[in-house]
Amino acid sequence: MELEQIEGTVEDIIYENPDNGYTVFEISGGGTVTVVCGIVGELHAGESVVCRGKYENHATYGRQFHAQECETDMPKDLEAVYAFLASKSLPYIGAKTADKIIDLFGAEALEVIANDPARLTQVPGISADKADRIQQEFKRMFGMRELIAYLAQFEISPRKAMEVFKAFGVGAMQAIASNPYLLCGEPLQLDFRHADSIAQYYHMEGDCAQRLEAALLRTLRHNAGNGHTCLPRAQLLATASNFIHQPPEKLARALDHCIETEELAVKMFDAVPYIYLPDLLAAEQDIADRLNLLAKRGKNTARDLDKNIQILELTQGFAYAPLQREAIRKAMTENCLVLTGGPGTGKTTTVNAILQLLENQAERVALCAPTGRAAKRLSELTGRKASTIHRLLEYSPQEDGFARNEDNPLACGLLVVDEAYMDFAGASCGDTSRFSLLASGDLPANVAILRTFSKSYGLAGLRLGYGVLPAELAGFYWRARLPFSVNSLAEKAGLAVLRDSEFRRATLECIRSGRCRLTEGLRLLECDVWPSEANFLMIRLPEGYDASSCFEHLLQCGIIIRP
Repeated sequence: MELEQIEGTVEDIIYENPDNGYTVFEISGGGTVTVVCGIVGELHAGESVVCRGKYENHATYGRQFHAQECETDMPKDLEAVYAFLASKSLPYIGAKTADKIIDLFGAEALEVIANDPARLTQVPGISADKADRIQQEFKRMFGMRELIAYLAQFEISPRKAMEVFKAFGVGAMQAIASNPYLLCGEPLQLDFRHADSIAQYYHMEGDCAQRLEAALLRTLRHNAGNGHTCLPRAQLLATASNFIHQPPEKLARALDHCIETEELAVKMFDAVPYIYLPDLLAAEQDIADRLNLLAKRGKNTARDLDKNIQILELTQGFAYAPLQREAIRKAMTENCLVLTGGPGTGKTTTVNAILQLLENQAERVALCAPTGRAAKRLSELTGRKASTIHRLLEYSPQEDGFARNEDNPLACGLLVVDEAYMDFAGASCGDTSRFSLLASGDLPANVAILRTFSKSYGLAGLRLGYGVLPAELAGFYWRARLPFSVNSLAEKAGLAVLRDSEFRRATLECIRSGRCRLTEGLRLLECDVWPSEANFLMIRLPEGYDASSCFEHLLQCGIIIRP
């Protein structure tokens, strides 16, 4: 469809979105005023414009001219120059200063601003610094307009042109003329054909260094989008060669230059050179280093692991393959596990088994995936809540970073760990130290561990406990205590039993044997008794017995329970 053309002078800016360049404005020409809208970039009153597009009827605002292309020129006649200056488009210039400038320079005022700003100091109130600032803004303003018109001939939209201007500033046209393939790189990543069109306009050869290097970078970025952080050197050269129809030998020389200038990086694996984008290599190396640190930590103990896996198999009605069993064991005993495999190899079944075993041990599990779609799929497959990695780590687009990191982990700002029943955990879950933070060495600065003597030590009458926490937190804890919270005899008794590991072991054994006798007795009384590893039992009374009445009766007998 052939575009219509209108031209005139910008009278007023009705609406402007500085982020994407969408503007609604009025232009006067031929004795009429027309409302124009479109992505045209920054406009100002008094500018001369030529717009190409078509008329449309807006449901709310009526007849408008929708501009698909817009060319601008500096105001030329005296009236247009004054309108532009008086519009406050330039810093330090309003209506009164515009009058003074027009009186001095007439219709040549804009030429003075663009090419000889020192003359502006003849205007009262404009210093040399202000004159320079006025010129910089003027060049920025019309530089954008020129760039939009310049790139339009290569089928680059005004919206993309504005992104180019934001990336390269007032020197954008010069930068593109010297190397059109900058448009294909970060952060713009425009279509390679646009850069080729500009290169042909400047009679650049198809095997020029800029094109060869850009093809290599583009190939790696394209494959990164498909999940590949690197490519073998031979494969990269072959793929780039097919893309731009240049021999691999020429691309090899360009690749060597990119490695020398550190635009690309190389890493050897099994005597094969792999080529990376530097940021992806750094990220991959950082991940590998962190995984290596986790792998060096001591292994965890998982009591009755094989038995629990067999129970899962019986429950689900199938047996795990040998590799699946190995993955499950490693997940439960190692500090980290990388599980890989193609579609249909049993990864989901393995993950579900791991999750079930961890939840059976009362572990908190967070599920995350790289993308929203993958997170949704993970949630559907596991029946559990999943989020993206970015959401889990609280990514901020404004700051381009994560709120959660090694300095701000996923734990709370202050993590208070109640380990009152920690000594009972070893009975069913292996070594108690696996669960206690005390076994990990130095505590983080925001972690406090609280314990008591009333459980595993059997000394509830002392009303005594203790905390293990960093000195700074201990100071706050001390200030929050009751005035006379511990008597000196209880304190000495607590210190004595902490040194007596045999006393604690004997007490734990006494509690366990007593719990077993009590369980058997309650079941003889037809009570339902829930399994317990601690120093208490939860029961349900037989039908016909009232819990409150039993509580009152036992209380009169000197036995305290919780109904």
